[in-house]
Amino acid sequence: GNTVSSTYTILDRPNGVDINLIDGIVQTSPDIPRSGEQFQLKVPVENIGSETATSVLFTVEFETEIGWLEYGNFTESIISGGTVTNVPISLISNESSILHIRVKATPSLDLNWENNEQTYWIPLVNATLGASRSVGTLSDVEIPLQLSLTGREGHLISADARSLSVHRVSSQLNVQTCKRDFDDRWMGAIATTSVGDGLTHVTWTGQKLDDFGFYRTHLYYTTIDESCQSPPTIDLMEPLLSSEGSYFGLDIDVNGDTVAIAGYYRDIFNSGSYTDTTSVFTIHSTTSFDNSSWIISDPVIPNIVIDHSSVSPIDIEVGDEFTHLLYTHSEELPSGSVVDAIWYAHGDLGNENWLFRKDVVEDGDNPVMLVLSEDGIDRVYTAWTIGDGYSMQLTLTEGDSSFEQFNESFLSTPGIRHISLIDKNGQVFIVMDAVGTNNQPLVGVGVFDEDIGIGIRLSPGRLLDAQYSSENEELVILIDVLGQVRLRALVFDQPLDQSSSNPFDRLRIILGVDSNTWRTISLLGGVACVSANILLGMILVVRRRRSRYKVKIAVVSIDEFDDSDIEMLPESPIVVSVSEVEDEQDEAVPQVTVEPQEESEPDTVEVQTNSPRQERRLKRQQAKALSELGELPLPPPPGSASLGDLPPPPGSPSLGDLPPPPGSPSLGDLPPPPNPSTLGMMDREVSCPSCAAVFTLRDPSISVVDCPVCDERFGV
Repeated sequence: GNTVSSTYTILDRPNGVDINLIDGIVQTSPDIPRSGEQFQLKVPVENIGSETATSVLFTVEFETEIGWLEYGNFTESIISGGTVTNVPISLISNESSILHIRVKATPSLDLNWENNEQTYWIPLVNATLGASRSVGTLSDVEIPLQLSLTGREGHLISADARSLSVHRVSSQLNVQTCKRDFDDRWMGAIATTSVGDGLTHVTWTGQKLDDFGFYRTHLYYTTIDESCQSPPTIDLMEPLLSSEGSYFGLDIDVNGDTVAIAGYYRDIFNSGSYTDTTSVFTIHSTTSFDNSSWIISDPVIPNIVIDHSSVSPIDIEVGDEFTHLLYTHSEELPSGSVVDAIWYAHGDLGNENWLFRKDVVEDGDNPVMLVLSEDGIDRVYTAWTIGDGYSMQLTLTEGDSSFEQFNESFLSTPGIRHISLIDKNGQVFIVMDAVGTNNQPLVGVGVFDEDIGIGIRLSPGRLLDAQYSSENEELVILIDVLGQVRLRALVFDQPLDQSSSNPFDRLRIILGVDSNTWRTISLLGGVACVSANILLGMILVVRRRRSRYKVKIAVVSIDEFDDSDIEMLPESPIVVSVSEVEDEQDEAVPQVTVEPQEESEPDTVEVQTNSPRQERRLKRQQAKALSELGELPLPPPPGSASLGDLPPPPGSPSLGDLPPPPGSPSLGDLPPPPNPSTLGMMDREVSCPSCAAVFTLRDPSISVVDCPVCDERFGV
């Protein structure tokens, strides 16, 4: 039914103090320590005993060319019994890529002194860990299967029951579904790869009805470009009925023009004998889009004994020397128990029954391999796990094509499920998951160098897949955090050219900003500067147009008073220059400069005004003043005789004989009034207090006047 029972033993904690430095994935602050910078290492320390440990002395040592040298020591005051404590250690890394640290714990009393020392191989990576992004396009029942980075973008393939979907992954790790009907009868095996050429190479198994109405299992191959378009699917192997066999445990690799696929072929029918056998096959092509160019090699490894329901996939790598395989084959130990052994083999594509095979480990799981070639020589990197549950251990090796190991390392990784070996421009990174000291899953990262540095906590969660993008210079991990699928990038710094002494690159390194984020910030800053300059130029043009207009007038009069009472000085024209600087109310403050002209020119005033309305007004005033000036009596011609000297007209009576007008007062001794023709005009010169323009008023009754130049009203 639905009931599962299990038996386990509960062990009592020993009385006393037992300090244990735990091996495995450790946490640092910052998350990724850099070369030559200070960081903090958090060492997990467990007190297995039931009593509290006090004043525990910790000693930290660095490994150098001359041996282990003490770096420093400190005291942890309290470590409670039955607990795990992360003890922080402040360190300054060197310029190498791996830091060798040995930590010793010395309490006053200890039940077991053998577990008080631990060595950590800390990888130093010049990279920045970005924020994680949720993959919101997946449904609650959809499972992510494969992540592939094709360049600046990539693809995520997921499964909903037996239906495969393709999702597009942008350079910013945004995921958008682009194909829901990739295959609606998936049979459980799939593998993808990419070499950064914009294509994801996919091989998978699926079912299709034959002409007789039976479902047969097919082995397919196709590619997906960055726009989610695919060429016609190629059917690689002979379709199989369920009673005839199946294809499973697939893997695919691309090297140049060669595309190679490997997998397990279970042959139940076996030419009618129904002898159930399993073998390893390969199929390859140098022109993968040609259906007839694929070459099948079966069997490459015959007579494989495995558990078909739980076996790990094959790993195939195409090198310059050979094509390499890492596969599983069950063996019976002398004790009678059957274990899954990991085997290595190499050979040439197109050949069957490869002769070079080697038993790697008797009881292993999760085999992963990566092959890098240089000058025609293959270097083989492998990883697998040993054990089960809390006792699981990760094994990492580096060797040649004969599988002779010259670099090997082990790490305690309880609960490990997934391992990825990533090639970053010839440097191999290890990404794996495990259960931490607080029983929470976490993802760790390491690196192959002269030694193997492993065990730095990268992120919480379960690892689903990991890929590297050479275009974006980032390692992207696909993780499951408490049931939520997320993407997270480890962005590598671009090499800094020390000879150029670029201050912006140095500033980026100091601020801890990755190159992609810095490029985005620079682009946004440039756009902002260009926009600000354009806006400033538009403001200056508009303000200049509003502040400068020129009009010419001959005579200026005032509408509110008699225009004949104002006379412009004809001796020197008034030139008014208005400053372009405006006050806070956007009103121009004019500066008036009176400049006499040597040559006689018409009485004009050059005024800079602020609106066309004033120009029209001044023109009307000019016309009105000229018309009124034309009606004034002409002055007597020069040298004309006085009217008193002229004889009276003929026949006119003598004025002296006329009587005075009736009612007129007697003048007495007062002199007679002057002749009006001899009187001059009663003029007043007025100066504007605002613009300093000078003009003449002819009406003495005027007490308030508007300046004809700046329209300022003032009293006179």
